[in-house]
Amino acid sequence: MNIVFLTPKSAFRNRLRSDSLFGLMMWGIRVIHGEEKAAKLIDDFVNGNPPFLLSTAFPFLKKNNKKELFFPKPIIKPFHIKATPETMALFKDYKKVQWLPEEIFSCFVKGELSEKEFFKEAQWRRMDNPWGKTLQVMHNTIDRITNSSISLFYTQERFIQNGGLFFLLDIRNSELEDLFKGVFQFYEHVGFGGDSSIGKGTFKFEMEKFKPDWLNIAAKQIMTLSLYSPQKEELSYYYEHERDVWYRLELRRGKVGGRLHIQTNVWKKGVTVFTEGSVFPAVAQKEVYGVFPLVKEKKKAQSFNVYYNGYPLMINFNMKGN
Repeated sequence: MNIVFLTPKSAFRNRLRSDSLFGLMMWGIRVIHGEEKAAKLIDDFVNGNPPFLLSTAFPFLKKNNKKELFFPKPIIKPFHIKATPETMALFKDYKKVQWLPEEIFSCFVKGELSEKEFFKEAQWRRMDNPWGKTLQVMHNTIDRITNSSISLFYTQERFIQNGGLFFLLDIRNSELEDLFKGVFQFYEHVGFGGDSSIGKGTFKFEMEKFKPDWLNIAAKQIMTLSLYSPQKEELSYYYEHERDVWYRLELRRGKVGGRLHIQTNVWKKGVTVFTEGSVFPAVAQKEVYGVFPLVKEKKKAQSFNVYYNGYPLMINFNMKGN
């Protein structure tokens, strides 16, 4: 397993979820290594043999010359508490906790900590907000003929002054490791994500090996660190083991990216996915989960089929009490 650190050199707009990261990676491969190489990798995904899997980008903070990683709080079985005005007020604040430092996340993953135990501790009330500042930045639209302002609009920009983002990258074909290094060098120059053409989303990339003690534990459950679009067989299995399924759903629907994809209608089909932190029963002898659905069919000679990357990066997970 590899970990990729993105230390920001500027503000950035996008959260960089796993589906957006995948699109950026594939466009980088196409630009640097050519259309034929990118098409070959896409064929591998379509055929159910993904050459790499990646997570969503999560935040990290720098403390004492070390990087403190934050992961999504697992979505697990709710706990019961005695309803009093004090506990209800406390629980209202607790619901806002979405990110866990790796030390606590590891305890959840290894089954050493339940959510009720974590709630009763005071530690979560002292945890840092890893996302830094979020600001609404005003822009205006210019009429190029009259050189006058037409309208004002706002975009949301993020600032992490003492940290950045990271994502996990499972390269299943070792030959691709050097390929990604070239892609990262390319994006260091041109920017990554929304508004990169005006200087946003500039990062310094670093890729290292990642081998925490919680990564290879034995478990009967799994947790996704990506947006996950399941196969029908996987859904059927989850229905049969519904007591072990805890999840949140989200509809993902966006526009086609890339300057070479010329079509009048730029919208892709929507895909309903499980979000990061969702927990499922592990399917025996299964290594790769998810599907790679077609979300926009080729219409013109200069266009191409567009797919949604629903392959998640899964980790083994032990829910305490199971």
